[in-house]
Amino acid sequence: MKKIEKYSNYTADTQARMSEIEDSIVERYGNVPPKFNAALFLLADNLDLLAECRKSLADDGLFVEGHRNPLVVSVGNLTASIQASLKSLGCTPYAEGLLKTDEGEDTDEFINNLTK
Repeated sequence: MKKIEKYSNYTADTQARMSEIEDSIVERYGNVPPKFNAALFLLADNLDLLAECRKSLADDGLFVEGHRNPLVVSVGNLTASIQASLKSLGCTPYAEGLLKTDEGEDTDEFINNLTK
C-alpha cells in the first residue's frame, strides 16, 4: 500500500509527518516492516487528535464556563503517547543514538558510550 493511500483519511499535516516518519524507517530498515503498521496508524490517529484538540483549545480557551478545559489533559496524554510511539519506532534523536554503533566498536566501548 502506498504511503499517500495509507494515510488519505488524515489531515495534510499528519500525512506529511507520517511520510517523514516512514522515510526515516525505510532509511533504517530498507522498508516498513509490517509489524510497524499498527503503531504507525495509532501515531497518525494521535497526531490528528492532537491537532483537533489544539484547535478547540485555541477556539474555546483554557477555561470553559469557569472550569479548566478538559482538553488540556487530553493534549498532555496525546503528547505523551506520541512521544512514546516515536521512541518505540526509533524516530527520536535519543532512539537513533541508541541504534547507531560504530563498526569495530567493542562491547565495553559501546556500553561506556551509552552511559555517558
